[in-house]
Amino acid sequence: MNKQQYPILNALFTPLNAVIIGVTVIISALNYFWYGSFAKPAMFGFIVLLFSVLYSLFFTERYSKDQLNEEDMKKLANERIDNLTPILKNIIASLHSIKEKSKNESKFLIITRFMDEISGFEEIMPNLIESYRTGSAFLREHRYPIQMEINNIVYKLPSSTGIAKETYEKALAEKQQTMNEMTDIQNSLEGCESKLHYILSTLQKIEAIMASSELNDAISDEDAQDISQQLEVFSSSIKDVVKLMKI
Repeated sequence: MNKQQYPILNALFTPLNAVIIGVTVIISALNYFWYGSFAKPAMFGFIVLLFSVLYSLFFTERYSKDQLNEEDMKKLANERIDNLTPILKNIIASLHSIKEKSKNESKFLIITRFMDEISGFEEIMPNLIESYRTGSAFLREHRYPIQMEINNIVYKLPSSTGIAKETYEKALAEKQQTMNEMTDIQNSLEGCESKLHYILSTLQKIEAIMASSELNDAISDEDAQDISQQLEVFSSSIKDVVKLMKI
């Protein structure tokens, strides 16, 4: 059953709602045994259940609308031409190829165990791209002006005295602290690029293994193990880039 086709049923049949119904039945039965009526607990349980269904339904609809399809991802990748653009384009293409082959070839069912990680990675990509490009734009706009201000202060500092010297020293310390923070941002951006290159390399290795197995009726144990190992690396790399970019 397609979850997108039956949002109400998916909002109703959840583990939380099963607990709500079970507790409501038990409390209603006890209330009837003690007081001869189950109306109040049953009504309260119904209200709680209704709230749970409506909340789940609203969240699911909002969440599904926020999802980006492959074309949206391509547009996002090409929205700005920078160091990230070619990496993202190749990652999107590799993910599409892997998902299509695993969907159409039963021998690649091993990949379905990692579909949550693949979907999770696709979901964080917009935030990842935005964080990278926001940091890159900040550096591009502010690094040179601040460096010029530092150079200017350094030039004036030796000839200054008294309050003026203290003011220059304080300003210099603040500007240098800003430059240190910018260096941290630059390191994060470079680390992000490196991690995404590594993720792309991992995905391309999986593609190569799948391509070499396509002509065979079944995937060999060795190839299955190789794919599993590369998928583990992929999952680990996603965690690394999320931590690096503080997503």
